Amino acid sequence: NAGTIERMLGHYLNLLKAVAENPERPISRLPLLTLGEREQILVDWNKTSRPYPQSTVQELFERQAESSPDAVALIFGDEKLSYAELNRRANLLAHRLRELGVQAEVKVGIHLDRSFDLVIGLLGILKAGGVYVPLDVETPQDRMTFMVQDSGIRVLLTHTDFLHRLPATWANTLCLDSFNFTPAQPSQNLSSGATPDNLAYVIYTSGSTGEPKGVEIPHRGIARLLFGQEFIQLGADDVILPTAPAAFDLSTFEIWGPLLHGGRCVLLPGKVATASDIGEAIRKHQVTTLWLTSTLFNAMITDTPEVLAPLRRLIVGGEALSVSHICRAQQLLPKVELINGYGPTEATTFAATYRIPRDTNPDAASIPIGKPIANTQAFILDQHLEPVPIGVPGELYLGGPGLARGYLNQPEFTARKFIPNPWGVGKGERIYQTGDRARWLADGNIEFLGRNDHQVKIRGFRVELGEIERVLAWHPEIQAAVAVLTERPDIGKQIVAYAVSRNGHQPSDHELRAYLKGKLPSYMVPSDFIFLEALPVTSSGKVQRRALPAPPAGATQTQRQIVSPRDRVEDELVRIWEALLGKSPISIRDNFYDLGGHSLLAVRSVAAIERTFGKKLPLSALINAPTIEQLAAILKDHRPAQPSSVVAIQSGGTKPPLFCVHGGGGEVLRFIPLAHALGPDQPFYGLRFPEFDGMLSQVTIGLLAQRYVEEICRVQPDGPYYLSGASFGGLVALEMARQLKQQGREVALLVLFDTANPAFYHTLSLMESLKYRVQRLGGKLRYLGGTLWRATPGNKLRMLGQTASSLRKRISYSAWDVTYRYFFWRQRPVPVRLRDNLKLFSALAKAHRPQPYDGLITLFKAVEQSAEFGPDPSLGWASVARQGVDVHEVPGDHMTILDEPRVATLADRLRACIDIAQMASSKPQPVREVPELHAAEGRLA
Repeated sequence: NAGTIERMLGHYLNLLKAVAENPERPISRLPLLTLGEREQILVDWNKTSRPYPQSTVQELFERQAESSPDAVALIFGDEKLSYAELNRRANLLAHRLRELGVQAEVKVGIHLDRSFDLVIGLLGILKAGGVYVPLDVETPQDRMTFMVQDSGIRVLLTHTDFLHRLPATWANTLCLDSFNFTPAQPSQNLSSGATPDNLAYVIYTSGSTGEPKGVEIPHRGIARLLFGQEFIQLGADDVILPTAPAAFDLSTFEIWGPLLHGGRCVLLPGKVATASDIGEAIRKHQVTTLWLTSTLFNAMITDTPEVLAPLRRLIVGGEALSVSHICRAQQLLPKVELINGYGPTEATTFAATYRIPRDTNPDAASIPIGKPIANTQAFILDQHLEPVPIGVPGELYLGGPGLARGYLNQPEFTARKFIPNPWGVGKGERIYQTGDRARWLADGNIEFLGRNDHQVKIRGFRVELGEIERVLAWHPEIQAAVAVLTERPDIGKQIVAYAVSRNGHQPSDHELRAYLKGKLPSYMVPSDFIFLEALPVTSSGKVQRRALPAPPAGATQTQRQIVSPRDRVEDELVRIWEALLGKSPISIRDNFYDLGGHSLLAVRSVAAIERTFGKKLPLSALINAPTIEQLAAILKDHRPAQPSSVVAIQSGGTKPPLFCVHGGGGEVLRFIPLAHALGPDQPFYGLRFPEFDGMLSQVTIGLLAQRYVEEICRVQPDGPYYLSGASFGGLVALEMARQLKQQGREVALLVLFDTANPAFYHTLSLMESLKYRVQRLGGKLRYLGGTLWRATPGNKLRMLGQTASSLRKRISYSAWDVTYRYFFWRQRPVPVRLRDNLKLFSALAKAHRPQPYDGLITLFKAVEQSAEFGPDPSLGWASVARQGVDVHEVPGDHMTILDEPRVATLADRLRACIDIAQMASSKPQPVREVPELHAAEGRLA
């Protein structure tokens, strides 16, 4: 058209003029823009300066808490938290963090799922002046260890349920589910000492070197994102439903967006929510704003678009948008405003946005990423950092106060990616090299064209393919590897790995996937592995990615036995999986995740099952029943899927596995120090109390033992078995041992940790019972008094301090201590599940009468309370064990024998008992793989 011809003539005239002025100038450095176009691109389209608060995040929140203290700030399930209460709890935590040395620029890790404690933790860290470092609850152990060490965090906030995921050497941990939020503590706002230029958080992203890199974001970046913007105006009537984990930078907008404007933040339990969960939350809480990755958006628009209809605005991003899905959404959601949001982590969440018009052309090549948001500059430059004309591809650079400070501990890489702004007017202005290819459109919008390197986006996460390649090449059977991104319209983007084996031996898909899951996040694990004789290379020796063979359509590389569907339910499930995963044939015994399934495909699978069978399944069903055979059994059984009680605390090692039954709290975190003290060669499995869906009145110790026996036999099909139980768990372990022997199975060892026979003490007379209780109290007082009497005056104070410190530490593990604090000090409520468990177990123990056991009982008895424990040194088990009771007295009391440092003595003696029992039984103990722990619905699966 005439406009294009005019621009072209202008370019030619500009080039001729430049050549005439300087004939020696290289052609590649000749200007391509007229002065008018240069002014338009560099200046006019970057006039985005707007006023925004020069304040820290905590200061902005405190103003909201002061102006609307009674307004609802957080919603989690059926619970609500006001601005005043959220501010109070965050202040309590901040005071404690300040005592631990947290101040400006001090980093604090936070390892939590979505919950009140997550937001309290983030806010408390900022109030203390610190920098929060979110660590995803599903991060593999190796990656977690690197991030903890690289970030140099001083304290880590978590829940007791997640302690097993932390590095074994990490000690500075604060468990918020046992933190004391009593009003007696200081709760006023602190002077944080932080400024808008201080860091607010560090988020780790994928790195091409094989290790993740930390992006440093200051407070001013968050303030610039949420204030003075035109693409969205948040207010007190806004309700936002976060869908991103805290370790994903979109959580910055989702959490602080509502909380800094007086709105409400609705927190969904669990890691990943189903479409029906999201829809129910939108309807129930009148959610106004939602952000979705383009992958999840496409899935919901395809499967369940109606759940999004009540929204006011829907922001989509993370990857290039699908034009067809956008057009479908506009037809089905006419009242919902659609916004394309673009931005790397280094630019604080959003750098450009595009309000998608209603008349989107279905034949359009792409959806633009829009114009730079307020206080953000965008430049599209060539390799010489010269601006390119409209319509010409170049590399996108970003500037403005939203830029990160840089990369943590990587000054050279920071200097390469954050360069001085050639057109900056202020001192120290920088621009960030995104690596994204883009071009200007004539209306000032930007069109995204892809990447200049091997970085990709998958399900909203930024992935360096080089990191996958390097980790895969570390495998001892892999000589070389390359990863590529593939895309299919029906299943979206997937990563495929090509590899060359080292000695002709090709590891199976399952083996490689298990190896990578221990080192990379699940979204970085390839869906397919293809082995080649050699990787195609160019004449210069570089891998020629375009010459790689296409992945085989509809089939995996692993040769496996195909078990066909046997009935209608299995046949329908196979059809659903083949459509979702794009693979055929699928065996009913194939693992969903081994076929390339991931969390978002699991969401779609559950939704498709609901539509087909009319039965709602929890998302955890695909975790605990990952095969069609298992899923079909759940659907045909008309019962909800139950999570396994078996928790693999330590699954490695060559010794026979030891199973340990929970104590009075129902959880198994208390066993972590014991498992570690036994050494890495001892497999250790905890048995936690399961959910019974309102059937607690029917539970007996016999039924519990029956269920636990079934579950340990799935892990270890054949004996001999090594069983143990702590306190109440000892009663269950004894009944398990009885049932196993009745089934003709061998029990090599039965260990009770300070468990008394409840029936024995019911046979005592009133005077004998009174005498026993007086003796027990006297023994404890004599032990404490004697220990203090023998100590020097200086040591007395030190011992009292150590006792107080030990008590605080025990609270993190011990259900009893939490209960004691509640009933006697009234400091905080006991969690409902814990309270119900304690009440139930107490009633079960009182009613239980252990039956004779045809075997030896090994009893570990707490010496600090059992020197005068009662009339029977075997705690009542001598009349039950037909082969006797082997009694071991160990340091500590009933609550501390499994805590450090006392647990070391117990572990030494227990290790000897296991070795002796193993010598007496020469049978091997094959153990099946137990899936690693998953956080489902805010608790251990």
